[in-house]
Amino acid sequence: MMKRVPRHGILLPALALALLPACGKKEAVPEPQPPAALPEPGATAKPAPSRVARHDAARRRPDGGGIEFHRGRFSQQFPGNDGLPSVQRLGPLPEESKAELQRLITQANTHPTKEEAVRMIDQARDFHSTEVFPLIEALLRHPDAEVRGGALSMLQGMQDEKALPVAAAGLKDTDPEVRLQAVEATARITSPEVVPVLKAALQDPDLSVRQLAFQNALRQNSEPQAVLIGDAVRSSYPDLAEAALGALESQPSPTTVTYMMDALSNSSPAIREKAHDTLYLIFHEDFPGTAQAKGWWLQNQRRYDENLVLKAP
Repeated sequence: MMKRVPRHGILLPALALALLPACGKKEAVPEPQPPAALPEPGATAKPAPSRVARHDAARRRPDGGGIEFHRGRFSQQFPGNDGLPSVQRLGPLPEESKAELQRLITQANTHPTKEEAVRMIDQARDFHSTEVFPLIEALLRHPDAEVRGGALSMLQGMQDEKALPVAAAGLKDTDPEVRLQAVEATARITSPEVVPVLKAALQDPDLSVRQLAFQNALRQNSEPQAVLIGDAVRSSYPDLAEAALGALESQPSPTTVTYMMDALSNSSPAIREKAHDTLYLIFHEDFPGTAQAKGWWLQNQRRYDENLVLKAP
C-alpha cells in the first residue's frame, strides 16, 4: 500500500511504483520500525487510524482548526490489505427505505442546519444504492464543508460508474478537503469513464488532491492508466510530473515512451533533465527536446521490441 506523504511533501517515484503491476522485480524489504510505546496502566487502547485519518493528521491547518469529516463521524476504517474503502454492494432499496430516503431528499432541499444534515447522512449511510445520489447532490449545496464532505463519503467503496458525476461535482468544491473526499470516491472504480474525473483532479491546485488522484490513476487498467500517466507527466506541478516519470521508467514500452519524451518539454528543469537522462539510458541517444525525440522515434521504433530492447539485426 502506498502511504500518502505530508501535505507539503513530494510523491516520490519509488512510491508510485508500489501500485504498478509486478515486473519481475523483488519487493523492497520495509525498513524496521521502532516498537510502539506501551500504554499507561489502565489506559484504553485506541484503534489504529484509517488511511485517510492518518493522512489528515498531517493536514491540520496552522491555526489548529480544520474540518473533521475524514475522522470521527465520517471516517471509515479500511480493513482490506489494499488500504481501500470497503466495497459497497449496491442494490435496489425496499419500499420502506425508498420512502425514508425520499423524505431525507426533500429535507435536504429545505436548507437544513448542520446538525440536521449530519443526522441525515447518518440515516442514509445504510442505503447502499445509487438512489442516494440525489441526496448527496442536495447536500453538496450546503454551506458547511463538513456536511459536503460527509455527503461525498457515502460514495466510498462504490464500484458503479454512475457515482462519477457526483464525484466530479465534488471536485468543483472550493474546499480542498471536500475535493480530496471526491477523489477518494473514485478509489474502487476501474473504468475508462473515470479518466475525465481523475484528469481534472490531477490538475488540482492542492498537493494532496492531485497525489491521491495519481494513486487512483495507477490502479486503473493499462490503457486508462497510460492516458492518465501521460497527462501527469506533462503537468506543470513538478511533484506530479516526477511521480509520473518514475512510473514510466519502471515499465518503458512503445506505448508510454512518447509520454516520457513529452517530459523533455516540461516547465521544470529538473523534470527535463531526468527525462533526458532516462531516455539516454534506454536508447543511448542525446535528445535536445520533445520534437527531436519523437521524430527520431517515428523513424526508429521498428528497431525495438515491446520492452524497448534493440532487436537483433
